[in-house]
Amino acid sequence: MQMRKPTLPLFSLNATAPAVVASAALLPPGEEIFDIRPAVQIAWPWWETVFEAFLAVLVFWLLWVFYQWLLAPVQRVQRKLVQSPQKQALRAIERLRLSPVWEHRQMKEICETLAVILKTYSHEAFNLGMGAPSTTDELLAALDHSAVAGEVYGQIRELLLACDLIKFTGKESSDVDPEVLLSALTNLVRQGEWLK
Repeated sequence: MQMRKPTLPLFSLNATAPAVVASAALLPPGEEIFDIRPAVQIAWPWWETVFEAFLAVLVFWLLWVFYQWLLAPVQRVQRKLVQSPQKQALRAIERLRLSPVWEHRQMKEICETLAVILKTYSHEAFNLGMGAPSTTDELLAALDHSAVAGEVYGQIRELLLACDLIKFTGKESSDVDPEVLLSALTNLVRQGEWLK
């Protein structure tokens, strides 16, 4: 029978674990371990940290720009129609002809609209009068001081006086035909050149 060698327990009740580990031999005698180096200090990866921070800021900035773009109102390009005064006057005449005022033969409103169209056209096309807010007397005075042809002056005067009779004196609409007034205005506008 062989006798067992008494072994020391790794942990004894009297000794603590660090004391046991410290007392144990690291290597058996005569043996070496190669390529074991001391601890190396590794520098903090500053460039990687700066790059990651820059990348995070860039991502948040792009998200903010995209969010602002989503919330921004849509800019619509508005085309500005540039029409000649003659075309604008003819379109206004056509709108009057298609309106309920014309359909119901409301002569006061028809005459007011005809006078406004004529005054606006004379101001925009020939720089005569003050436009829509001018009175008949003001427009006729402006025509007196300009080089307007005599027959054009007579047609404008007749049209404005007929409209003023209906607007201000309450003359019966049966005395004046709106078609005649409208055709007179249309002819004045289509005539083109009023000056001599």
